[in-house]
Amino acid sequence: MYNLIKNRYNYLFGKDRLNEREISHAIAYKSKFVDLGIKISHTTLDSLESDFQQYFLTTKLERKNHNLDLTYEAFIGDLDFSLVRFEQQNSFFNFHLENYGFYRSDDISQICSKLFYQRRNFRIGTTYINTDNPDYSKELLLNSSYNNSYLKLSLNIGKKRVKNNEWNIFSGDNQLDIPYNNAIIRLQNRFENNIDAPENFPKYQSVLTASCIFDMNYSNFITLGITNTYASNYEVDGFIGNANNWDLFLKIQITKYFEIYGNLHNFFEKENMFTQMNSVPGRHFTYGVKWIFIN
Repeated sequence: MYNLIKNRYNYLFGKDRLNEREISHAIAYKSKFVDLGIKISHTTLDSLESDFQQYFLTTKLERKNHNLDLTYEAFIGDLDFSLVRFEQQNSFFNFHLENYGFYRSDDISQICSKLFYQRRNFRIGTTYINTDNPDYSKELLLNSSYNNSYLKLSLNIGKKRVKNNEWNIFSGDNQLDIPYNNAIIRLQNRFENNIDAPENFPKYQSVLTASCIFDMNYSNFITLGITNTYASNYEVDGFIGNANNWDLFLKIQITKYFEIYGNLHNFFEKENMFTQMNSVPGRHFTYGVKWIFIN
């Protein structure tokens, strides 16, 4: 059983502060063939409150070269829907087949299939993703990747379809770790080049992150970093232009059960933001605490 307390605060310079608090209690049972559990959550966003219970049941089939997990989840309360998920992996020599998917009772579903060949640190294969929601989309990609202790490289090329628009896509997700004494300097780059996408969709998007992770021993870490989020010209809600935002962040982890974090979003106070915080423009803080109690 565990108890989780998360406090999150959002402060917009010159304006009021938003306070968000989540308290969760969960208990789970795990065995070789079945997992089951319950989670009870209470969330407060200023004067707005939300309560829900989450129940899950997972059955597992594990063999030497085949794994299959089937999960049923039910959300009751202010969140009210059910969910069925499956995960399946097969391997034959150096060839691997992975399938993932879910279906929600509110008619949202996704299927993802991967077929790849892997030898040591190198992998090459294909990925197919079909998402059925109001923004119906499909992706068919050719993938290649290479991983070792310090370097992770991943490149994809293929086609993407959103509603009635289809275009070619080239994307990547790369990471370099540079050890230095008791710290790691981490450089990360995620990008997506939508080569012939429609005019209202950004042709190029990227997220660049540089961080320094200090290992304080005994699962204690301090992380300092900076992130740049860029999107070329796009159109949304009457706005036409690009976005180029810089964020600063700090995270202090005290064992794996307690965490303090803070983010300074839109450091240069750009008018437009291409981030999840788009609803809070301008320079602003988010900071919070996450605390897990184990019984």
